[in-house]
Amino acid sequence: MDLSKNRLDPKLEEEGVWQDIDLETSILVARWMNPVHEAYVRKHAKPLQQAIRMDALSSKAEKEMRIDSIANCILLDWKGMKANGEDQPYSKEEAIRVLSNPELSWFLDMVEAYSRDLSVFKIEEEAAEVVELKKSSSGN
Repeated sequence: MDLSKNRLDPKLEEEGVWQDIDLETSILVARWMNPVHEAYVRKHAKPLQQAIRMDALSSKAEKEMRIDSIANCILLDWKGMKANGEDQPYSKEEAIRVLSNPELSWFLDMVEAYSRDLSVFKIEEEAAEVVELKKSSSGN
């Protein structure tokens, strides 16, 4: 593996990358455990350190911490989000409401999966090389 071809863009990691969900909807997602997210988790997990060390953190508290950190550091914006046909403007509060809804657990999992896909946070010169490689291999 050539490490020079697998570098991540720190700006994209923190400021996020737009990911299309469908033709009308996209979400702005930062990288999982980017420096901002890591610091947020460390700060907000401090009161729970003893429970974490003793492996006694309840699954409910763990999920609440996960949702809170995603809403504050990972899911940064959205476009085209609707509920019952009505536009749902992005806010951290609305993100927490959506991410906390058990009927929308797939959305929470999807946001986390996008944030863990390192390929979308690569430095753009590598992305341009991939596009060029695809063009040349398809004969275009």
